Amino acid sequence: ADRRPAERLLKFALARASKLHPGKINGFKVHDLVEVDYRSNGFFYDAKIKEVNDDGTADVIYLEDDEVERRVDWSRIRDRVADKKLIPAGKAGASLPPKHRILAELADVQASTNRYKAALLLDEAAEAAADVLAPRPANTYRERAARLRRRHT
Repeated sequence: ADRRPAERLLKFALARASKLHPGKINGFKVHDLVEVDYRSNGFFYDAKIKEVNDDGTADVIYLEDDEVERRVDWSRIRDRVADKKLIPAGKAGASLPPKHRILAELADVQASTNRYKAALLLDEAAEAAADVLAPRPANTYRERAARLRRRHT
Protein backbone atom coordinates (compact mmCIF):
# COMPACT_ATOMS: atom_id res chain seq x y z
CA ALA A 1 0.00 0.00 0.00
CA ASP A 2 1.20 3.46 -0.86
CA ARG A 3 1.84 5.46 2.33
CA ARG A 4 2.29 8.82 0.66
CA PRO A 5 -1.40 9.80 0.85
CA ALA A 6 -1.39 8.95 4.57
CA GLU A 7 1.76 11.01 5.09
CA ARG A 8 0.21 13.94 3.21
CA LEU A 9 -2.94 13.65 5.31
CA LEU A 10 -0.84 13.60 8.51
CA LYS A 11 1.11 16.68 7.43
CA PHE A 12 -2.16 18.43 6.54
CA ALA A 13 -3.60 17.54 9.96
CA LEU A 14 -0.46 18.85 11.69
CA ALA A 15 -0.58 22.07 9.70
CA ARG A 16 -4.27 22.45 10.58
CA ALA A 17 -3.55 21.77 14.26
CA SER A 18 -0.79 24.36 14.29
CA LYS A 19 -3.30 26.93 12.98
CA LEU A 20 -5.83 25.94 15.65
CA HIS A 21 -3.13 25.96 18.36
CA PRO A 22 -0.58 28.47 17.06
CA GLY A 23 2.97 28.03 18.22
CA LYS A 24 2.63 24.32 19.05
CA ILE A 25 3.76 21.23 17.21
CA ASN A 26 3.13 17.72 18.48
CA GLY A 27 2.77 19.08 22.03
CA PHE A 28 5.95 21.18 21.81
CA LYS A 29 6.03 24.97 21.72
CA VAL A 30 8.58 27.70 21.08
CA HIS A 31 11.45 27.69 23.62
CA ASP A 32 10.81 24.07 24.70
CA LEU A 33 13.99 22.08 25.29
CA VAL A 34 13.93 18.89 23.21
CA GLU A 35 16.17 16.35 21.51
CA VAL A 36 16.32 16.38 17.72
CA ASP A 37 17.53 13.76 15.25
CA TYR A 38 20.27 15.87 13.63
CA ARG A 39 19.78 15.93 9.85
CA SER A 40 18.02 12.52 10.08
CA ASN A 41 21.32 10.76 10.83
CA GLY A 42 19.95 8.82 13.82
CA PHE A 43 21.82 10.80 16.49
CA PHE A 44 19.77 12.97 18.82
CA TYR A 45 21.16 16.26 20.18
CA ASP A 46 19.81 18.75 22.69
CA ALA A 47 18.03 21.64 21.04
CA LYS A 48 15.48 24.37 21.64
CA ILE A 49 12.46 24.99 19.45
CA LYS A 50 13.03 28.36 17.85
CA GLU A 51 9.88 28.59 15.74
CA VAL A 52 6.85 26.48 14.83
CA ASN A 53 5.98 26.67 11.14
CA ASP A 54 2.52 26.52 9.54
CA ASP A 55 3.40 23.34 7.63
CA GLY A 56 3.77 21.23 10.80
CA THR A 57 7.56 21.55 11.05
CA ALA A 58 9.76 23.46 13.46
CA ASP A 59 12.96 25.46 13.32
CA VAL A 60 15.35 24.36 16.07
CA ILE A 61 18.61 25.66 17.47
CA TYR A 62 21.13 23.10 18.74
CA LEU A 63 22.39 23.94 22.22
CA GLU A 64 25.88 22.58 21.66
CA ASP A 65 26.92 24.92 18.87
CA ASP A 66 23.94 27.26 18.23
CA GLU A 67 23.43 25.79 14.75
CA VAL A 68 19.91 26.34 13.41
CA GLU A 69 18.11 23.63 11.45
CA ARG A 70 14.98 24.74 9.63
CA ARG A 71 11.82 22.83 8.74
CA VAL A 72 12.47 19.85 11.04
CA ASP A 73 9.69 17.29 10.78
CA TRP A 74 7.93 16.61 14.11
CA SER A 75 8.84 12.91 13.90
CA ARG A 76 12.51 13.87 14.48
CA ILE A 77 11.73 15.78 17.70
CA ARG A 78 11.36 14.12 21.10
CA ASP A 79 11.39 15.00 24.81
CA ARG A 80 14.82 15.53 26.34
CA VAL A 81 15.98 12.29 27.91
CA ALA A 82 18.37 14.22 30.16
CA ASP A 83 15.44 15.92 31.90
CA LYS A 84 13.82 12.65 32.90
CA LYS A 85 14.86 10.79 36.02
CA LEU A 86 17.22 8.00 35.11
CA ILE A 87 16.78 4.54 36.59
CA PRO A 88 19.82 3.60 38.71
CA ALA A 89 22.34 1.46 36.84
CA GLY A 90 21.89 -2.27 37.32
CA LYS A 91 18.09 -2.13 37.32
CA ALA A 92 15.87 -3.21 34.44
CA GLY A 93 15.52 -0.47 31.85
CA ALA A 94 18.56 1.45 33.11
CA SER A 95 19.54 4.35 30.90
CA LEU A 96 22.63 6.51 31.13
CA PRO A 97 23.75 9.38 28.91
CA PRO A 98 26.46 8.54 26.36
CA LYS A 99 29.99 8.37 27.76
CA HIS A 100 31.09 11.45 25.80
CA ARG A 101 28.37 13.59 27.42
CA ILE A 102 29.34 12.44 30.90
CA LEU A 103 33.00 13.25 30.22
CA ALA A 104 32.10 16.66 28.79
CA GLU A 105 30.03 17.49 31.88
CA LEU A 106 32.94 16.43 34.11
CA ALA A 107 35.18 18.71 32.07
CA ASP A 108 32.77 21.62 32.60
CA VAL A 109 32.95 21.07 36.36
CA GLN A 110 36.75 20.71 36.29
CA ALA A 111 37.30 23.80 34.08
CA SER A 112 36.80 26.24 36.94
CA THR A 113 39.65 24.75 38.98
CA ASN A 114 42.01 23.02 36.54
CA ARG A 115 41.85 23.84 32.83
CA TYR A 116 44.54 21.30 31.93
CA LYS A 117 42.54 18.39 33.41
CA ALA A 118 39.37 19.74 31.80
CA ALA A 119 41.12 19.74 28.41
CA LEU A 120 42.22 16.12 28.95
CA LEU A 121 38.64 15.14 29.79
CA LEU A 122 37.40 16.88 26.64
CA ASP A 123 39.99 14.98 24.59
CA GLU A 124 38.66 11.75 26.06
CA ALA A 125 35.08 12.89 25.37
CA ALA A 126 36.03 13.59 21.72
CA GLU A 127 37.44 10.06 21.36
CA ALA A 128 34.32 8.55 22.96
CA ALA A 129 32.07 10.56 20.63
CA ALA A 130 34.11 9.49 17.60
CA ASP A 131 33.80 5.84 18.74
CA VAL A 132 30.00 6.08 18.51
CA LEU A 133 30.15 7.92 15.17
CA ALA A 134 29.08 11.29 16.55
CA PRO A 135 31.36 13.70 14.63
CA ARG A 136 29.66 16.98 15.67
CA PRO A 137 30.20 16.52 19.41
CA ALA A 138 33.70 15.13 18.78
CA ASN A 139 34.70 18.27 16.87
CA THR A 140 33.07 20.53 19.47
CA TYR A 141 34.94 18.80 22.32
CA ARG A 142 38.27 19.12 20.44
CA GLU A 143 37.67 22.84 19.86
CA ARG A 144 36.77 23.41 23.52
CA ALA A 145 39.89 21.52 24.64
CA ALA A 146 42.06 23.68 22.35
CA ARG A 147 40.49 26.87 23.77
CA LEU A 148 41.17 25.68 27.34
CA ARG A 149 44.78 24.88 26.45
CA ARG A 150 45.26 28.36 24.96
CA ARG A 151 43.95 29.93 28.18
CA HIS A 152 46.06 27.57 30.33
CA THR A 153 49.39 28.62 28.77
